Amino acid sequence: MRLVYPVILFLLLLAPTGAAAEVMESGASSVFSPQQLVMLENDLQNWNNVVRANATYDNLMNRALTLAKLGRDREAVVDFVRARDVNSSDVWVWLYLGRAQYRLGEYNESLKSFDKVLEIDPKFKRAYNTKGLTLAHLGRYKEAVESHTKALELDPEYAEGWNDLGNTYYYMGDYQSALMGYNNATYLTTTFPEPEINAGIVHVMLGNYSEALRSFQNATRMRPDMKEPWYLRGEVYMKLGNYTEAVKSYDKALERDPNYPEAIKGREEALKASKKVCGPTLLAAVALVPLLYRRSRRGDA
Repeated sequence: MRLVYPVILFLLLLAPTGAAAEVMESGASSVFSPQQLVMLENDLQNWNNVVRANATYDNLMNRALTLAKLGRDREAVVDFVRARDVNSSDVWVWLYLGRAQYRLGEYNESLKSFDKVLEIDPKFKRAYNTKGLTLAHLGRYKEAVESHTKALELDPEYAEGWNDLGNTYYYMGDYQSALMGYNNATYLTTTFPEPEINAGIVHVMLGNYSEALRSFQNATRMRPDMKEPWYLRGEVYMKLGNYTEAVKSYDKALERDPNYPEAIKGREEALKASKKVCGPTLLAAVALVPLLYRRSRRGDA
């Protein structure tokens, strides 16, 4: 199994109806089902009409959040900036803008947005948390850990914060510390599977295959509709040479997404190996990147 990136729980959001609306953390459009994507496209058309008629702060924010859910962050940034120009005192617009900039790889601009959040509200834990991830991507690991730590000092039961502290340690190559962060997150919540998935990824890298299988299985229980833990479970069984279980796991992933290319390839390789037509090969693992939230619950965008 090649390098797999951890799931970052922050990327997005239930569209707010007002300035202080709370959102969930998640990732890109891939976390939505085809039916949900159709609904989001319909929502976007509605918001386009609403914004053309009345480009208020809330309307711009709602369209920007819908664009971000669809993975159209470049367009989302345009609306976040327009909303910011209408109301620059709201922490949420700066937070969402920073997260969209993060997803676009504009880390220095992202840092400026998070710093603006903290200028307005020095106790805003989500800003410290996502600032930590941004610093980690810039290779400023000491500052990144300090920023995550600040978020957790403000809220020691902040599960997303523990998950993302684990992500930062993962980027540093400190897998034992990463596992500590993920384990703390799983202890604090049973509502989202990303820390279990991330813990499983680290266990694979450490050669702890039984623990990895346990983590991926836990993730499937939390989110039965999620394809990635089933795929990763299949990858572990391939490493163990258990091709029958690998095929079963890939089949479960394909039930959730019939066009999932990694699972299709994995299933083909497992069937070949089980028939002794050819030996097992290492499969390309799906890049679960900041999904950063990091999850289909689309959290604190």
